[in-house]
Amino acid sequence: MDCTRGFSGVSILVTCGLLLGLAVGCSSFRVTTDFDPQTNFQQLQGYAWLATVRKPSDDPRLHNSLVDGRVRAAVDSELASKGYSKTSASSATFLVTYYLSLQNKIDVQTIYSSYGYGHRGWSQSVATDTYVTEYEEGTLLLDILDSKGGDLLWRGSASARVRESSSPEEREARIRDAVAAILEKFPPQ
Repeated sequence: MDCTRGFSGVSILVTCGLLLGLAVGCSSFRVTTDFDPQTNFQQLQGYAWLATVRKPSDDPRLHNSLVDGRVRAAVDSELASKGYSKTSASSATFLVTYYLSLQNKIDVQTIYSSYGYGHRGWSQSVATDTYVTEYEEGTLLLDILDSKGGDLLWRGSASARVRESSSPEEREARIRDAVAAILEKFPPQ
């Protein structure tokens, strides 16, 4: 797939296209992480989902049961592959939650070209063409919280262009790819 297709994970991350510009087969996600260096991540074992997902917007492309199910399934699968077990909130050592957002962006590209052969011989002229493209960037943010006090222990995010015309299968794959890219860095080394 070509990388210009955008982030349908928030069409994933929009309906999560995660994410959130979050293209399948392309390394198009911009991933960042942060964590509390005082946390002993080796002690984390079982997890539960935080009861509610905070909504930074009321965008129905981001906040619906289809996207929620895709994000949760992708996170559950990735955490299971890392040896973490999903458990009840009362016995969990950490909690998981996520956030989705869209932001309008502008991409400006200027192309310079030179050419020329005039009536007096070789001459060089320079021409420029500037292209402006508006697009949406989707972001999937995953938080790992302390199960006792709710303190933030680890945060990862993936951002990419959103692709509105994705199929449900592409959206699901986009979310899986975004979650895998984020959780590749969890737990921190």
